[in-house]
Amino acid sequence: TTTTTTTTTPTFVGKNRSSPTATSATTTTTTTSNVNSIGSSSSSSSNRNHSAITHAAFLLSELCLQGLRALAFSPARTTTELIFKIAAERLRKHRDGDRYARRLGVYRGGYRVAERRQIERALFTGELTCVSTTSALELGIDIGELDATVTLGVPFTKARMWQQFGRAGRGAHAAVNFIVPFDDALNNYYLRRPLLLLDDAAACLPLDALNANVFAAHALAAARELPPLDAASYAALFVGARRGSGGGGGGGGGDF
Repeated sequence: TTTTTTTTTPTFVGKNRSSPTATSATTTTTTTSNVNSIGSSSSSSSNRNHSAITHAAFLLSELCLQGLRALAFSPARTTTELIFKIAAERLRKHRDGDRYARRLGVYRGGYRVAERRQIERALFTGELTCVSTTSALELGIDIGELDATVTLGVPFTKARMWQQFGRAGRGAHAAVNFIVPFDDALNNYYLRRPLLLLDDAAACLPLDALNANVFAAHALAAARELPPLDAASYAALFVGARRGSGGGGGGGGGDF
């Protein structure tokens, strides 16, 4: 038997706490699977984490059945594909299963540019209504208005959490954000203190955009998608970066 407990925080005005004059309302929900068995010797941590994946897939499929537009964020490509597979299987069991399953998609790094653009267009036009994704859809891509987000596991940074939450509920559009926690120390901490997720502001992240290591990695990623340039144009990009750079280490990134 699975016991499900849902704790809903108060609704804040605006997409986040830093924009109190916005008109949209976002409700953040922390959803737990097998919460009563946490710490029990009868259930392993890996089984409970698999239950979280199943629960996230259930939420995504249910949002699809309700005709809502949503993204389900996952920290890894493997879990992204697994959420999509489980959600699609559940949708196909519905009496109009094929119709609903066609509205479900998956998006992650590793696809060719043309494949990514096709998925982005389908999501923007409404051909796809629900998509299982990695951090690749967190920001920087116009996919239109969404009704909900599902986040598998508490994100490691507040900035990432707000980036995912901010995908839904833009403008005057109300939205709901779900977090389905894993069974680990970080997730259990916030599971017992859900209001703390919204209590602290996101930390500032300083980044030297002209750092040669950071710039080179991003320039190579951009070059893959840009039209062909001549050698002089490419050289100008890297020479300009090195002249403006003070050196130093590189930075991190999402799922590219």
